[in-house]
Amino acid sequence: MTNTSEDQPNLALLESTLERYGADRTRWPADMRRQLAGLLGTSKEAQCLVSEATALDRLLDMAPSLSDARGKALADRIVSAAKTMPRVVATSAAKRQTFSLSRRENWAAGAALAASLVLGLYAGSQQSVAPTLQEIASAAGFPGEAAQVSDAGDEAEIYSNEDVL
Repeated sequence: MTNTSEDQPNLALLESTLERYGADRTRWPADMRRQLAGLLGTSKEAQCLVSEATALDRLLDMAPSLSDARGKALADRIVSAAKTMPRVVATSAAKRQTFSLSRRENWAAGAALAASLVLGLYAGSQQSVAPTLQEIASAAGFPGEAAQVSDAGDEAEIYSNEDVL
């Protein structure tokens, strides 16, 4: 009576059967009863699962049943609570307003980014900016960068002169 790896799929089937139908085998579908009969006769783990399910069934059988009047009263309380609770549901108008607001915000951010890009390109192409950049770099303590800025300005002048030719 040892468990083998072949029993594992059948044990999973037994567990799901016990969860759905309980320990009373007469409630099980006939094909499951036939399929699990051999496992129940040979596997101690399967027998343990069935005994646990039987104990749970007994416990559930001892629970008091709910009268029809109490069941209806409970259902009425649930329905009335559901009607009075606030619901968070976005209407299509709210979705459109949120979407249009986000589009406006995105447009403004995109326009500001494009403007800064154009200003940066314009300022970088001007020869009058190079001395200012050199002063800023040397004031910040980057004298090597000041030389690179002037070299970049010279290269930009060469490229712009070549483009004119």
